[in-house]
Amino acid sequence: MISKKRFILKRIIDDTFGKALFTAFSLRRKKSLPKKVNKIVIFKLSTIGDSLLSLPAIKKLKEDTGAKIILVHSGDNKVIFENQNFIDEKILLDVSKNDFFRLLKTILRIKKVNADVAVDLSHTGNLSAIFSLISGKYLVGFFNPEVPGRKGFYDFEFSIGSKHMVMNYFGIFLGLCSSNKRINCSLITPSVNPSVAKKVEILLKNKKNLVGVHPCHEIKEKSWDKKNFAKIIDYLIINGKTPVILGSEKEKPEVEKLISLVKNKKEVIDLSGKLNIPEVIAIMNYFDFFVSNDGGIMHIAASFNLPVLGIFNAETPKKYAPFNKKSYAIDSRAVSKEVSLETAKKVIDIFLDKHL
Repeated sequence: MISKKRFILKRIIDDTFGKALFTAFSLRRKKSLPKKVNKIVIFKLSTIGDSLLSLPAIKKLKEDTGAKIILVHSGDNKVIFENQNFIDEKILLDVSKNDFFRLLKTILRIKKVNADVAVDLSHTGNLSAIFSLISGKYLVGFFNPEVPGRKGFYDFEFSIGSKHMVMNYFGIFLGLCSSNKRINCSLITPSVNPSVAKKVEILLKNKKNLVGVHPCHEIKEKSWDKKNFAKIIDYLIINGKTPVILGSEKEKPEVEKLISLVKNKKEVIDLSGKLNIPEVIAIMNYFDFFVSNDGGIMHIAASFNLPVLGIFNAETPKKYAPFNKKSYAIDSRAVSKEVSLETAKKVIDIFLDKHL
């Protein structure tokens, strides 16, 4: 539910100014890890799903080092980091807003952080790498084989492999964490504002047997076939469940097309365009399970330990599958539409058996 225009604008800024600055600074002399790490600044400027996946590793970093954790985030992922007590300070950095003086003020604030270690959690970004350079002495970041130009910039680089991104985030902190304690691989649930929770409670009016469905994606290639989604919604209704469809205001036309394909339209609760992200987070408490395209909403559902059926159409589920033991991912690129539909129904049968 993030503005596509804002995403495109940030990408343009990063690809132009960021790439030029990155090239200029890429030949910097490498440094050694400070003997004492008292302050760590972390840059996470990407969207809500990927930000949520980074939380368990950030929490472990705080527990292992005891250092002050300063997080630099964007407006898009702000809600994910709210009220997380292992983050000591947060700085909002939004390059997409047309406010040069506010941006300059924020950059100067970042420069004054003067952290012992700066960690850039971007996989591809250039600007966040530069911001880490001006704010920390020792630089940590990812090397993504898909972006070879980033090779050699950081003092410590962690190569993104085929493992799940949750584990990649743990990996990037390996050089900083000294604890031998077993890694907690559970997602961290975003906080729910009490007033928002009350609004959602009134909205649903004690309805039961609810299943969340997020059938859209602003990147069309990531959206599963709407005819299949309609059949899944009808299948849920036949089995006594009430589908609750989520989506942004821009996704509402797609949802309307989908509902037109559903046989039992009156049994569907359409909340597309009616909820913001904090409300989407709050509503997860009311679902028995969740069916979704790959995306941030899917990861939010997984963080509530809901059984989640994640359907992948462009990205590999190896790195971004819903991350809990109750969930299942389908790579629709690897099978026909018919097989993906039948597989989805079998997974839903399993979910139904556990929630009847």
